[in-house]
Amino acid sequence: ATGGADGTVRFFDLARGEEVARCAAAADAVNGCAFHPWLPVLATASGERVFRDPSASDSEEAGAGEEAREGDACCAALWGL
Repeated sequence: ATGGADGTVRFFDLARGEEVARCAAAADAVNGCAFHPWLPVLATASGERVFRDPSASDSEEAGAGEEAREGDACCAALWGL
């Protein structure tokens, strides 16, 4: 399995080299995923690709042309398989 910049996790059959499934995991980039060594669980990490301007006031929280993200902007999740 691998995470994508579009927020999806893709699963591959390594013997055939083909994508076999995908799922939407986050509103932003999934930058990490790992299988539990013996349980049917996948852990994912996502993080926002929006960089805040440290000199902006609270009312100008988002970067140029970017809306502030809420909820799963930076998170870790466990998925039962």
